[in-house]
Amino acid sequence: MTTVAVIGGGISGLSCALHIADQRPDINVLILEASDRLGGTIHTDRTDGWVCEAGPGSFVDRHPSTRRLLERLGLSGDIVTAGNSVRRRYIRHNAQLHPFPDSPEALKKTALLSERGRRRMQFSPVLPPDEEDRTVSEFAAAHLGKEAAIMLLDPIVAGIYAGAPDQLSARSVLPQLVGLANRGGRVCDALLGQGQGRLGKGSMVSLSGGLGRLIEALTEALGDRIHFRSAVTNIQKNGSTWQLSVVDGETIDADSVVFTAHGQAAERLLGPLDDALDENLDRIPSVPVAVVNLGYKRSDVEHPLDGFGYLVPSSEGGPVLGVKWTTSIFPIGHAPAGHILMQVFVGGTRDPELATQIDGAIQAARTELQQTLGITAEPTHVRAFDHRAGIPQYTTGHSGRVHAIEAALSKHPGLYLAGTSLHGVGINAATTQAERIAKQIVNELPASKVVTTLRSGA
Repeated sequence: MTTVAVIGGGISGLSCALHIADQRPDINVLILEASDRLGGTIHTDRTDGWVCEAGPGSFVDRHPSTRRLLERLGLSGDIVTAGNSVRRRYIRHNAQLHPFPDSPEALKKTALLSERGRRRMQFSPVLPPDEEDRTVSEFAAAHLGKEAAIMLLDPIVAGIYAGAPDQLSARSVLPQLVGLANRGGRVCDALLGQGQGRLGKGSMVSLSGGLGRLIEALTEALGDRIHFRSAVTNIQKNGSTWQLSVVDGETIDADSVVFTAHGQAAERLLGPLDDALDENLDRIPSVPVAVVNLGYKRSDVEHPLDGFGYLVPSSEGGPVLGVKWTTSIFPIGHAPAGHILMQVFVGGTRDPELATQIDGAIQAARTELQQTLGITAEPTHVRAFDHRAGIPQYTTGHSGRVHAIEAALSKHPGLYLAGTSLHGVGINAATTQAERIAKQIVNELPASKVVTTLRSGA
């Protein structure tokens, strides 16, 4: 039987495997997960009425691939949509929260920028197309002015990639804004939500009971195709098939391999196959992030928590990237009655070491909430998670590295790279790429083939 091995049981690997299994029942699909848990950064902890997310707890419902996946799993009826108040977001500056200026009227009033900075952004020019791969800082300064680059675009990018704007590639992390600018649009208009520059909108959604429901449904749908504690230690070509060495001496022969890990794991396993893969995967670093969930009695928090939460510009210093007000985004089902829940994101390039120290991350999160929101009470619930593999960093030159990696993969038929290394770190990006790779495999593999799929090693 034709065999496809999917390495990694995160959202990318699981959704890709399900697409293949659904469309080609004749294919033997194996999901090889190194740990004893699926989902990668997606995991929901449910304890005593608290619903805490280990990583992302929502996504913007504007990509059909994620919607199709939810429909396939029978989860469409469990989608919960954030209220309109979620569109109100704040920026922390000098320990004070300021509304993000998302309209021309708000820009005129914001205290985040000086009068000169406001006018520079308001009357930002249309610039000619730029072929250079600028950093986010360079791109933002050119189109919005230095003040807006530091106070507005810097925290947005850090909140998604946990990275440094003076290192990240604008072309790779802000493709919509760069595309708009190169078409003669104004980046300012997109940020202010006006005119033809307005970016695509979509509702922020999650699932009743937490986003972990998605992983749980995928786990049930895939059943015994999933193999836990099956770390792959080596990949090599063996004639017309791929041979995978797995811990405990097992060997798997597969017609196609979908690799979803990133960082050192990607370089370690794929690098020996091709010099171009080795060189370019090595140049896509990752940074660790800690996610700290803190629950409080509502009476212990004076702030109205009237919005999504707030982001922290890197110019403010400190290890905290931002704070989500979870129970403001999704008021029902995340905390016991009379309580509120927040997520604090710690580390990234600002303090990668602290991101791997749970106790230190919790203390940093509590200090942040005390200094900014005045919360001095002890939390009634704490759940913290460290993501050591972290978030890939699309530094300048990333698009060239992606091109080189994909060109190298084309020389190795049957080998595919999914996950977050190349084309985006969000859930929508992961499901879109997984769907595309699954379609390619389904169309290319023959209808039947005799392959020995699992045997014992010496």
